[in-house]
Amino acid sequence: MVFSRILNPVWHTHPAKRDLGVKPIISQCVQYLYTSILLLPVLSFTYSPLYSQNFIQTNSTREGESTVDFIQRRIVVTAKGASTAAQKSLAEKKLWALFEARKNCITLVAQAIGNMRIESKTFMETGKLKGMNISLQIQEYVRGIKGLEEHTETLRDGSVLATVSMVIEFDGNDGINKLLFNTLFPPLETKDTVSVKEKSQTHEKADITGFVFNVRALKIQPSMMPGIYSETGELLYGPDRVSRAYAVKHGLVGYTKDIKSVMDRVGDNPVLVEVLHLKPGNNASIVISKKETDRLQSLDRRYGIFAGCRVAFLIK
Repeated sequence: MVFSRILNPVWHTHPAKRDLGVKPIISQCVQYLYTSILLLPVLSFTYSPLYSQNFIQTNSTREGESTVDFIQRRIVVTAKGASTAAQKSLAEKKLWALFEARKNCITLVAQAIGNMRIESKTFMETGKLKGMNISLQIQEYVRGIKGLEEHTETLRDGSVLATVSMVIEFDGNDGINKLLFNTLFPPLETKDTVSVKEKSQTHEKADITGFVFNVRALKIQPSMMPGIYSETGELLYGPDRVSRAYAVKHGLVGYTKDIKSVMDRVGDNPVLVEVLHLKPGNNASIVISKKETDRLQSLDRRYGIFAGCRVAFLIK
């Protein structure tokens, strides 16, 4: 089925009818209330925006589940769909259940992308500030996504349950980075940036190969495009200070609990940088001291670290 129809606002969800059984309504309400109270601490921990080290964000709904993983740098979505009493044959039930599951999958993906942070604001919020129709941009991107995994199951009552799964990488030519840069920043490559790119591809053993910023003591929020600032407020590193090609391929920053796991990004001889604090009013970006600023700017001029996006944040 063509994906462009899936996102058409004319289509609406038709959830399968469920047998609620014969339990008294009061008994069911008490049961749901009891379950909600038990799960409240877990839900608060998982979804609260105040939980700063939430680098794996899961959102569960009746339609399915989406997980945004800033460590593995991907979105994983599994959506559900069910047939209804309107479909008579098994073939019709399977087609309808898959249609619903595909539609729900696309919706969950779009929501996950729209809620991703660009510094301290979400993608949707950032686009609105720039006067852009982000919803349209996301829909066009999602329609082109391929690689759905589909499965159907016929239940005892004859109805059909379908599941559709999708994995979307942050990085690469088909990744989310490309969508973010194409939408928010002009596709411009300067001569200076290209020269830095060429220089940054070759290293001797003693060369500095990357910057790793120690943010383990900070309550930092994950972001697709965090900023690195000096004490004076100067932006040292951000989406408009990098090679576009490298940013699309690798992303601006890798989050890691172990430096060894990001050596493909920062190389085998990175510099560990101590961070002063988070940027005021922006829990996704960091501030470094004047001493560290001078040191990194000097190293960057020599090795082109920032242009090559060879940057990682060391988290708890």
